[in-house]
Amino acid sequence: MPSKGGLILGSAAVLNVSLDELAGRGEVQDEARIRNAELHQLVREVDQLPDAEQQALILVIDSMVKRAKLHRMTDVSPRKRASSGARASR
Repeated sequence: MPSKGGLILGSAAVLNVSLDELAGRGEVQDEARIRNAELHQLVREVDQLPDAEQQALILVIDSMVKRAKLHRMTDVSPRKRASSGARASR
């Protein structure tokens, strides 16, 4: 069984917050945590654009994310693709 300290540290790590934030003593950061440095910088720059341009970018990004999700859902493994191709050629 993990120690209380280990449980608290683990909780902070899972929630991606500091121990001060977890204890309610620090300011909670509102900024999204983006691991890709280039994307993080672009988001900061986009935040300075006029609302209409931000909305246009939201539409583009949203459509790309939806397309990627749809592709993952409908993607057939290479083995299944090969066997279905063999059936189609018969």
